Amino acid sequence: MSSHFTEEQELQICSLYVKDRLSMQQVAATYGVNRKTIRKVLSRRGVVVRPPAETRRKLSAAQEGELCARYLRGEKAENLSKMYGLCASHIREIVQRKGHATRRNKKQLSCLELKEAFAAYEGGELIEVIAEGLGMSRSTLRRLFAESGLQTHQKGVKQRKDITGRRGGKLVAVRRVGVGNQGQSLWEFACDCGNTHRAPLSSFLRGNTKSCGCSYREANARRVKDIAGHRFGLLTARRLVSCEGLARWEFDCDCGGLHIANVSTVTRGNTQSCGCLSRGPDSVDAWLDGSFYKPFASCVLYVHRLKRFSDYLKIGIDSTGRRADKEYGPELLRIEGSRLQMWLLEQAILRETLRYACCPEPLLSKRWAGFREVRLLDLSQLDPLVCELHSHLLELSPTDFALSFLSLTKRQRERLLAAEPLPMLLPIGNLMIHDLEAAA
Repeated sequence: MSSHFTEEQELQICSLYVKDRLSMQQVAATYGVNRKTIRKVLSRRGVVVRPPAETRRKLSAAQEGELCARYLRGEKAENLSKMYGLCASHIREIVQRKGHATRRNKKQLSCLELKEAFAAYEGGELIEVIAEGLGMSRSTLRRLFAESGLQTHQKGVKQRKDITGRRGGKLVAVRRVGVGNQGQSLWEFACDCGNTHRAPLSSFLRGNTKSCGCSYREANARRVKDIAGHRFGLLTARRLVSCEGLARWEFDCDCGGLHIANVSTVTRGNTQSCGCLSRGPDSVDAWLDGSFYKPFASCVLYVHRLKRFSDYLKIGIDSTGRRADKEYGPELLRIEGSRLQMWLLEQAILRETLRYACCPEPLLSKRWAGFREVRLLDLSQLDPLVCELHSHLLELSPTDFALSFLSLTKRQRERLLAAEPLPMLLPIGNLMIHDLEAAA
């Protein structure tokens, strides 16, 4: 592009064009760009572009003789145009002026080849495809047909191809039904499964469409795991509804309702009811009752320094990635895992740092949402504790971790001891502590 030229290069381009009388094509070839780019540079510099007759390079008689000799030996006009700084049409003019005939096309077809090409054209083959196979342009092939008295279709009118009864995969062509949004020919097909299907003719001929979609659904059904009768929160899997894209199942809810959901959202714990279950507060009882909000969803435990009160730290968990509260300062610490694991770690940290619980009066007076999780201590004091609890969380099961480090009632402890082991949770990420000097 012209914007890539330096000022010195643009001045050199103008000098080549004005003083050395080079054509724009020659200057463009020197700098490896097109003529339009050179024209923009000249216009920006106020250089008047010469008319084509003046721009055209003049060849001496010896050069014109050499050019004709090379052309008659079989060299292309396009190659000679680059060598002599002229366009291909001017090369042909010089050859004709010297009394020689110019070549109309590169390849001449025999009578048999011409008849075979026209038979393929009449059979429905596109003329562009036939011409490409013969190594010539579409216009050249049309001219050869016309010179031989073979009538082609009117230019701009596409020939319709009849493929009635033709089979491709599970589809059999029935009839042409019209034209699609992009001008492609639409056909109706009968599928072996009994359905009818409409698809572009080009997609069918290329083998991209081989069924009405039943093959894709059958392949998906073979990959779908059977979870009929399995329980997830308040939902019990009933039957498979759809295999297109993500598998969708119908579930019976404990409230008596029916619910259809993606199997992945249910097995991960993101969907636990038909909608009758409200989120409610996180607690050990909610965990044991199966109503804990998204226990297996990806989550982050974080430690932030408060923006207005730099001596205070805010501990919490977040599964949305959006902590836009204006009271938050720089993030000092982060651990990734499942929401249940991060909640257990958060509760253990808050319990061990309870003696440092202290919230600034301005936040306390307005009942700031996270005032119970604010601690008056430095990260150097919190870091060893978090590292120790993080290592225990990696070693212990969620149940054993809760029994060891959470404040539990006697009833909660008994229920935890009697509870069944949890399914596999997300792997817990590494502890990341940010640069304290940069954070400060």
